[in-house]
Amino acid sequence: MRSSLKIKYEHLSIENKPIDCNAGLWLDRYLPQQDGKSSIKPDECTSDNPLTEHFCRVANIANKQDQTGIYERFFKRWKASLRAIDGICLLEATVLGRMVVGLGAESVLENSIALQHTYGMPYIPGSALKGLASSFAHQRLGQGAANADSLNDWAKGGKFHRELFGTTELSGCVSFYDALYIPNSAKEHGGPLHPDVITVHHPEYYQGKKKLNPGNDEAQSIPPADWDSPTIISFLSATGKYLVALSGAEGWRDAARTILANGLTHMGVGAKTSSGYGRMKLADYQG
Repeated sequence: MRSSLKIKYEHLSIENKPIDCNAGLWLDRYLPQQDGKSSIKPDECTSDNPLTEHFCRVANIANKQDQTGIYERFFKRWKASLRAIDGICLLEATVLGRMVVGLGAESVLENSIALQHTYGMPYIPGSALKGLASSFAHQRLGQGAANADSLNDWAKGGKFHRELFGTTELSGCVSFYDALYIPNSAKEHGGPLHPDVITVHHPEYYQGKKKLNPGNDEAQSIPPADWDSPTIISFLSATGKYLVALSGAEGWRDAARTILANGLTHMGVGAKTSSGYGRMKLADYQG
């Protein structure tokens, strides 16, 4: 067993990596270790931390894939199939900063990201867009007038909300499709994927750890302090533009577009939205 794992690891080494390999498959690659410092040299994927180095290489793979014509040809076929759908509305969503969708998804690593299965490029699942629009309608439209006690028809369970987004028994009248990355739309950022970090400055405080008080032997919470050693956690984030598609009856489809546009602007999609991730600007698609 040990020899077979060694052969498999050597086959997937950096030196033997195919030039057109899939970033999603490389993300799930076996790592012999994950410990070490998280510093990384400028313009190089070399680090004392194998996990940090790994995320950098995954980003480079996706960025090189964006420069080939393979994914672009697939994207054109996808776009043609969408335009063949009755009542389709094509939109362009531009990431304002960074976005990370699927951070907590099941993965062999601690953190993940939503990548298109066949080509390994970032995308936004239609379920994530529909969930964001549904949440925005409930939180921002369903409350009615300021300080109103009762919810209105846009709240979850209300007739407008049920009609547009559906329930467990009834499907909604508008379909939300997966939003695929638009080829070459992240050139100014260096590509669609980028290594990123979460810095936990006071890990013991956030974990709720306690210590004994020498005076009375009672356990007290450990307060945050300037001398705490921060924990740096690596992950991948995305940039660029994405093709958003909605279909359905014109009136409801336009309502869904307005709600989704506001949700992307004011709430954001994916993880870490409280830190500004996932904010996007929605506009008509001109391609």
